[in-house]
Amino acid sequence: NESVSSTEPVVNAEEFLIVPNPARDFAFIQTEVSQFDWQLYNLKGHMLQRGDSLNPRIELSQFPSALYIVEIITDSNVQSYRLVKP
Repeated sequence: NESVSSTEPVVNAEEFLIVPNPARDFAFIQTEVSQFDWQLYNLKGHMLQRGDSLNPRIELSQFPSALYIVEIITDSNVQSYRLVKP
């Protein structure tokens, strides 16, 4: 008889939250991932801003009301999220 027991949590995917969303002036990237880079794009594909885990604040005040894409890059993954500025 073999038995396997583990008390370690299983992490299937890196999870990120962008809050608040919609956001007028700024939004933050919240996660338990220690290192990541991020880039803010408009829907035409132009990169407007970039940052990393040391600077997870996305400044939106200088941009018009629109839908934006936040791309989050880790060592193992690239994920895209929608961010709305009303």
